[in-house]
Amino acid sequence: MKLEMINTDFWIDEHNANPIILCDTRNLYLKFNIENDDNNSIILKFKNYVIYKFGFSGHETIPYHKYSEYNITTSTFYNIKSSYWINELKNIATQHPRYDEKKWDSYNHFIITFEDEMFECIAEKYEVTNEVNFDNISFENSREDDLDFLEI
Repeated sequence: MKLEMINTDFWIDEHNANPIILCDTRNLYLKFNIENDDNNSIILKFKNYVIYKFGFSGHETIPYHKYSEYNITTSTFYNIKSSYWINELKNIATQHPRYDEKKWDSYNHFIITFEDEMFECIAEKYEVTNEVNFDNISFENSREDDLDFLEI
């Protein structure tokens, strides 16, 4: 397994990213705030995603995460080469009657670390997009209130 940083034209807002996910059965959209003069946000489209995880771990616990030996840091975008997760899913998929091993060669294991959350996704590729509108999505509860159960 190898963790490769993805160089982008944007910087994740280190303290106020506020990530939001919207998905259907094929594509996943991830919106988050970026650092620039206008304090804008960006939307990434993960094409033909298979599965994703979102939530724990944040900046306080990332040093203890299994990826810490690969020097993972917060507010960064990564691709994992030789992913254990892709191999695990591929192994399960071998039981499907129409299993196609070559299909799995097109998938990537993406990770985006935020201050309080980590996003992981297995998808073919990602692109910056504006084809969806997140403007009418709002949340009543603060994520910080929900994290109290993690403080021991």
